[in-house]
Amino acid sequence: PDQARERVELARGGLAEARQALADDQTGQAAVGLQAAESAADQSESLLDGVEHMEAELTQAASALPTALRGIDAGLAEAAGAGPGSDGLAAVVARARAATSAVRDQLGAKRPFDTLAALRQLEETGAELDHMLADTREEWERKERARSVLDQAKLVARSSVKAAED
Repeated sequence: PDQARERVELARGGLAEARQALADDQTGQAAVGLQAAESAADQSESLLDGVEHMEAELTQAASALPTALRGIDAGLAEAAGAGPGSDGLAAVVARARAATSAVRDQLGAKRPFDTLAALRQLEETGAELDHMLADTREEWERKERARSVLDQAKLVARSSVKAAED
């Protein structure tokens, strides 16, 4: 906004110069003043449009924060339910807890903060947590499949032993 105000003042100055040049019958100088005024006014408009766009993006980011926090909380709950994981998972869980805590602190402080940066941090942390949990899920599923195969093998072995005993 401050830069936009400066550009408006430049536009006013260019317009005043153009008027004076016209009064002095210097049409070439008046055209230069008008072009400078027009350029400054266009820059001012662009700056204000940028401020409006940023306001909209910050508002959207602020409304997306609760959903992002819930998503990470669900991932943290899943990680806790998975039992002891790898050191990598533990580190990711610690970063996720730190990120959610920092964002909640900012929300609780009731002061302005960069909601886009906070959302970006949550998204990065959430993606990292999801990736680690996917690896953990795959490992758990492999172990479950191995247990199932082992149980089937035990059943066949017990059956064979029982048949031999009989």
